[in-house]
Amino acid sequence: MSTPLTACAGPAEGGPARRRSPWSRLRRFGLAAALALAALSAAHGPAAAETVIAAGLDARYLALVSEELRSGAEVGAHVRFALNDTWSIVGGGDFAVFPETGAGVKRLLGRVGAGIQLAIDELRIIPCVTVQPSFYVISGDPDGPSLAFGLLLGVGADYMLTRRVRLGVDLLQYHLLITDFSLDYSPSLVSTGNHVDHVWD
Repeated sequence: MSTPLTACAGPAEGGPARRRSPWSRLRRFGLAAALALAALSAAHGPAAAETVIAAGLDARYLALVSEELRSGAEVGAHVRFALNDTWSIVGGGDFAVFPETGAGVKRLLGRVGAGIQLAIDELRIIPCVTVQPSFYVISGDPDGPSLAFGLLLGVGADYMLTRRVRLGVDLLQYHLLITDFSLDYSPSLVSTGNHVDHVWD
């Protein structure tokens, strides 16, 4: 008694060979990618999966990268929405004060932005990488405040003090890519400091 498996093993004799559709390959690739992502997500611990929202405050030291070092204080606030154990959407704003070149005038800088954050691992200490497209407002020019668009690039780590509280350290760099004012120095700033977060499940 013949079985259907024998009949389906290949094309009929003398018949044209069936070509595999590219959409079939794409579906197989998509399924394999989905399974791989699911396996990676399952490999992480449950700590981040429970973290739906975290909000916190920042206190940092800001340095202007130019011919001479100019520094000041920076404070801010942020919020983070966890998409899964690895990826989060982050947003926040900062306000900083630092001296201007030679004149002793305080220049003010404000920033607001949103982007993504990658958690490297889910242990008690959680290394993170952050990228945020941001808008900047800079005052201190005689013509009034100036606007800029740029990127915030950051690395840091969070320490899970309790289930509800995280303490963290950050090293951030602000790149001002598009501005409406002229500067006599490289438009890049470096900020480092601490933050504290409250976590809601």
